[in-house]
Amino acid sequence: YELSPRLKTLSGSSGSIDLTDKEVQLLQCLAGVKDMDRDALLKQVWGFEPGINTHTLETHIYRLRSKIKELAGDTLSVEVTGGSYRLEYKHE
Repeated sequence: YELSPRLKTLSGSSGSIDLTDKEVQLLQCLAGVKDMDRDALLKQVWGFEPGINTHTLETHIYRLRSKIKELAGDTLSVEVTGGSYRLEYKHE
C-alpha cells in the first residue's frame, strides 16, 4: 500500500481511496511504529494536551477503518490494544 499525503490517497492493487487531512496525519503517525498511545496521537494530530476528554480520535479511526476495509479488506487495518493504536498489515 502507498500513502500519498499530497494527493490525500491510499492506494493498493485494487485501487485507491480518498483521505481527509486528519486521516493522512493518522496514517503517517502510525506508519513505521509498533504502536502509539491515544494521548500521543491526539497531541501529534490535533495538538491536544494529554488527558483531554474527547471522542475525536475514535470517530476519525472509525471512519478511517471503514475506508481501509473498502480498499484492503482484512489485509490492512488500524488495531487498538490497551489504549494504543497500530497499523497492522497481514500478509496473505
